[in-house]
Amino acid sequence: MHPALQPAFSRLEQQRETLAAYLQTLPPAQTDHSPASGTWSVAQVVSHLRLVEAATYSYLLKKLEYRTDIPHVSLFSRIRMSLLILNMYSPLKYKAPKGTFSPPEVSLKAEMAAWEAGRAALKETLNQLPEEYVHLGIMKHLYAGKVSIGQMLHFYFHHADRHIRQIKGIAKQMAG
Repeated sequence: MHPALQPAFSRLEQQRETLAAYLQTLPPAQTDHSPASGTWSVAQVVSHLRLVEAATYSYLLKKLEYRTDIPHVSLFSRIRMSLLILNMYSPLKYKAPKGTFSPPEVSLKAEMAAWEAGRAALKETLNQLPEEYVHLGIMKHLYAGKVSIGQMLHFYFHHADRHIRQIKGIAKQMAG
């Protein structure tokens, strides 16, 4: 893996492993059911995190396959990504981007296994990534625009951090 990506990927993996350890302490009654109609369960939030990574990984594979017309990351995209990440720590709620859907009832164990497998595939791809693609705008975020792989890893971390706080709140509600 390119040295510029290794710290972000390692931090991301540590975050996922820490979340997995926390989730193992919770009984299925706290993880598999939502606290209220129209809200997500812990398992559904995990599914959302996995699906976001899976969708962007799929996009990365497509861009690597065609390898044409990959722009440099613009200053405007860098600013938008920074503002997006700052917004994740705001107490304000905001609507998820269009295309985000409510996952169906899912198995936490299956979602965690699929997330781990997806992360392993991402690591393998990053290990083989040609150096010239590391800093290009090969990824596309709905709000930030074209971003680098490093920026996307950074986004994954903060996106998960926001949802980990949500997971802990749901688990607390379900513990009652």
